[in-house]
Amino acid sequence: MAKHNQAGADQDWWRIWPEVFDDELAAFTRLGIEPRTIHKGNGILILETDWPVVGRSEAMLLRIGYSPLHPFFRPAVAAPNESLERHQNPLSRELCLLTQESGQWDSNQLVADFIQERLDHLLRVLEARKEARWADAAKLEEQAADPLMPYFAPASEDDSVVLFDGQAALPPAQHGLLEVVCSARYSRTNDAAFEGVLRQVKTSNGAAIGKWFGFRTEPKDAQILTGRWVKFTPPATTDARELLRLAEAELARQAVMQPSSVRKVNEVTHGSLSITGIVFPEEIKYGPQKNGAGCSWSPGVR
Repeated sequence: MAKHNQAGADQDWWRIWPEVFDDELAAFTRLGIEPRTIHKGNGILILETDWPVVGRSEAMLLRIGYSPLHPFFRPAVAAPNESLERHQNPLSRELCLLTQESGQWDSNQLVADFIQERLDHLLRVLEARKEARWADAAKLEEQAADPLMPYFAPASEDDSVVLFDGQAALPPAQHGLLEVVCSARYSRTNDAAFEGVLRQVKTSNGAAIGKWFGFRTEPKDAQILTGRWVKFTPPATTDARELLRLAEAELARQAVMQPSSVRKVNEVTHGSLSITGIVFPEEIKYGPQKNGAGCSWSPGVR
């Protein structure tokens, strides 16, 4: 096989195509923006800019990450000082400027021009939603649910899972009990791994809420575990201990008005394995209403 003598075969993209790099920087200059380089190496280029936004007195801080395969892959654009109601990852603060469908990114478009176009589009969507112009918002954004629950995935225990009815409605009470069918799950890295099915949500007195959910057949080694749940919207975090701490704090707050009810749900945490479910309003279909129930689980082993 002939040796590849062409320079740049394994170099950074800005070395392979210096004219592309020059064009990218020139596009920022044309828009009156001076980017700052905060990382440049191993094919990754990260710029930081103060992006002017119409109607705002202060610029929006943006961090722009160029892929090692630029210009063939979309850039990552984050707004670390912003907390937007939609179209932003609440953990990384990355903006959702395009849908995840293939063919959305135009490799011929310069990144500065892309941001100018898509950021304005995103802000118009948020303004329409803020003003309850839902028909206008629907024309501007992907008509899909934007749930909070996936952002808690990094906090999950390795190889463990709890299944539940994704179409369940938000329970009316503030806390209660859970009936979970649990069985051991094989894992090479986690001896305590388990899988569970939440088959019934209950009040603190044991009265069923909503429909029963489960499988027709259950594992032979399955056990019925009574857990607890509390309703509030936690911040998106990957720290499972922090989620459990917040759940305890919320139950303590609710105990001021309902001491005996909270005491009943807390009694189920005294076993060798306890499960605490955090239940919050979730968007399960596109629209202005968060009428579904999202859940985050915090198992405790004693």
